[in-house]
Amino acid sequence: MKPFQSIVLILVSIIFFFFGVLGVSASSSFSGIESNISAESNIVKITKLQIFFKSLDLYNGNIDGKYSSIEKSLIDYQMTAGIVKYSDDWGAGFFGKKTLTALEKEFGDRFKDNLNTLKVDEPESNERYFYVTAYYSPLPGQKRYTTGTYAGDKRLNGNGKITASGKPVFVGLFAAPRNYKYGTKIELEGIGIGSVEDRGGAIVNAGERGFEHDRIDIWMGYGDEGLRRALKWGKRKVKGRIVEDEQLPTVGFDESPVTKYNKLRVNAESKKDDIKKLQSLFTEIKLYNKDIDGDYNSIKDELIDFQIKNHIIESRISEEAGYFGVKTLDTLHTQFGSGIFAEVEYLKDYTKLTRREILKLKKVKYKILSYIDTLSGGNNLKKYKIKSSFRKKLEKVIDKSGSKKKKQQLKFLKLIL
Repeated sequence: MKPFQSIVLILVSIIFFFFGVLGVSASSSFSGIESNISAESNIVKITKLQIFFKSLDLYNGNIDGKYSSIEKSLIDYQMTAGIVKYSDDWGAGFFGKKTLTALEKEFGDRFKDNLNTLKVDEPESNERYFYVTAYYSPLPGQKRYTTGTYAGDKRLNGNGKITASGKPVFVGLFAAPRNYKYGTKIELEGIGIGSVEDRGGAIVNAGERGFEHDRIDIWMGYGDEGLRRALKWGKRKVKGRIVEDEQLPTVGFDESPVTKYNKLRVNAESKKDDIKKLQSLFTEIKLYNKDIDGDYNSIKDELIDFQIKNHIIESRISEEAGYFGVKTLDTLHTQFGSGIFAEVEYLKDYTKLTRREILKLKKVKYKILSYIDTLSGGNNLKKYKIKSSFRKKLEKVIDKSGSKKKKQQLKFLKLIL
């Protein structure tokens, strides 16, 4: 590859690295096929290309996963097929849809018989880390553009209306590498569940463009607000996993309906304004449909019903029945999301633990609750009794613990249970 071409590729890579790009939907005939292989691709993709070219008698070198080994054979074919004129043309050495189309036309059935060699590998469903970046949809007349102009930001982020899969953009939209099928649901720890419906030139697998893990781009909305969120997000390493396709996206932006009520605490003696806030919250999440009148008795039944249903209390005469505090709030956050930037802020007043420790303990909480569900056989009364028994045993462990840090962690776990 010529020096000028290498420099241009590096510059493009740097630009794409900082800004996500809405992709163009793949040709239906090459869906599920590797169609984006270059000098920066990982060893797995380059090995596939070598095997594929060898099956068509276009390459006779070693199957070693090195781009330098196949570069000349690839460019020679592209020049022969008229895809590029010279070896230092822009696009020379990039294996994409133009090269695939030319190969299909020339080799026909032989091409189809060997195309499976280039099949995109399905991502593993187990937990792993992702590098998570952000992109947005620019609008005319913004106060600020990353590139300085609306046209420049459109080139970097796409037109911002339709995803690569053909669906309109939406909150909870992820762009992911091609081996993540459209509709794949990914749960990112502390963020929520998003749906893969987009692609991007810089949205690559581990081992490409300097990324140690697969890269995911989160759509952050429109205009100045979307850009603000995208810049604030930056790049983060986040643990995640693939979940069932039936799961609905739960990712939010700065706030979920619950987040703005993080400091709210309500009981029968609370001020009228606080009770109105609780009524407003329950109205937003469709748990209350009466007047916002500040009367505690108006919402008392709905609050207690929610607490019983979610095993926060045993019955209507439990000591904590009708008290809106951290346990009820944490359950609401679990069900209705916390927002990308809210994450665990609502719990920080209750502990000196780090964000990472809080997230780990919340994960332990979910595992405990899942185990309790199994033991109880779905019986609500049994669930509450098992949970109460567990909390008492946890208190004994806390008392016996000699480690200050461990005590903090266990006390916090007891609090959110």
